[in-house]
Amino acid sequence: PVDTRILVVADTSASHEVDPSFPAAQRAPYLSRFGRVVDWNELIWPARAQGWDCVPGSAEARLFASAICAAPHNVTRLVLESIHVPPAKALARLFSAATLELYSDGLMTYGGRAMPTSLSARVDTLHYRDLLGGLRPRLLDHEPGLRYAPYPIALIEQFAAPPPAGPDADGSTAVILQQYLARLGLLTAAQERALTARMVEVALAQGADQVLVKAHPANQTRLMSHLDARQRDRVRGFTSGASVESWLIGLPPEQRSRTTIYSGFSTGLASALQLGARAVAVGSRELLAKLGPHNGNRPPLAICDSICDLATLSGSTQVRPARLQLPDDGELDLLLELLAYTDDPAGRWRNRSGLAARLAARPGPVQERLVDYLPAAARCPQA
Repeated sequence: PVDTRILVVADTSASHEVDPSFPAAQRAPYLSRFGRVVDWNELIWPARAQGWDCVPGSAEARLFASAICAAPHNVTRLVLESIHVPPAKALARLFSAATLELYSDGLMTYGGRAMPTSLSARVDTLHYRDLLGGLRPRLLDHEPGLRYAPYPIALIEQFAAPPPAGPDADGSTAVILQQYLARLGLLTAAQERALTARMVEVALAQGADQVLVKAHPANQTRLMSHLDARQRDRVRGFTSGASVESWLIGLPPEQRSRTTIYSGFSTGLASALQLGARAVAVGSRELLAKLGPHNGNRPPLAICDSICDLATLSGSTQVRPARLQLPDDGELDLLLELLAYTDDPAGRWRNRSGLAARLAARPGPVQERLVDYLPAAARCPQA
């Protein structure tokens, strides 16, 4: 029943007070589906949503749980996103007896992650976008009895918002999806600006009639000052307020096929391929070399480097064709399994012998290619 549902809204952006990522106007269509709405940022202020956590069963935890629900012991189910970090992790600890359902819409879902059993064992359902043509995510695949609930991209986008009317696209269009790689420590701010400019350079060299730059909410890079006059004539901002997925869905099929999405390793690249557009990963190989062990960005990078067309950070603007086309012969599935194992070998020790056998059954060049995606410490003949 609607009156028993509580929506907890948390804004984890660094400056949500002045530039909220989920403003009140955007929340309005969802409010009728819940009996109560709780503003998490307001509840825990002056603590920050992306950092505050609690000790299960503590007086503090009981106090905040009661502020959300007058009878916390009656909360039997939580639907959360990104359980391994606050605020989802904190909510799971506030209601420590509740069964958990997870929703994840990004490529990180396809990577393994070490997680306390006190959290992972409570999860009974994983809801996710089907970004890889039916391949199963590895986030919690070592937990017995986990139910998987995949959803087509178009279905999720239609639920979130209808496709925009009159898509702003004509001729051959390139869309650049900026990320926030400087904040992740993968690039400096100057290098990230150079990466965006490189994407523009590659897109124009590939014959794009126009280039639309979609800024990330956490990275509003001022691009135009870094372009020459010739580039500025064909480059402008992505003005649609919709996600790139919803925007693509709103395009006629023939226009969608003439659209190319450029990014480093954004989830939007995999979405574009599923929706019939072209996807180019720029600098993925160079970015992979910057990652240390147990970095959650490794699976998304490896996936994009495998299934997208590729361009380098410097030198020729030539785009190399994708190494894998989905559905493939199981190579991508094996890669996901290898990455999950190397990220959490203690949680997946039962998979070791079977995984080694699957890898050994592949031709030598394929073995080398797969192992090359793993952290340096894991690159041994037995994987």
